[in-house]
Amino acid sequence: MFRQATIPGLTPPDRRASRASRRALERELADYASDADRNDLQLLADARITSAAWEVTEILGRQAHARLFHVR
Repeated sequence: MFRQATIPGLTPPDRRASRASRRALERELADYASDADRNDLQLLADARITSAAWEVTEILGRQAHARLFHVR
């Protein structure tokens, strides 16, 4: 069995903390009630080229897809 060498100060990201953080972000983004608010947020996220903006854009896209195909 091989063991990945770790470099002091450089630890792999904690997956559990990462998932919890992403879920919290998804809940916050779901609070944007109106389409206009979500569109404004999408434009802001698209204007920034960072990993956080990409994550926001991805979450907003999935939420929009879910709203579009949600059966009422």
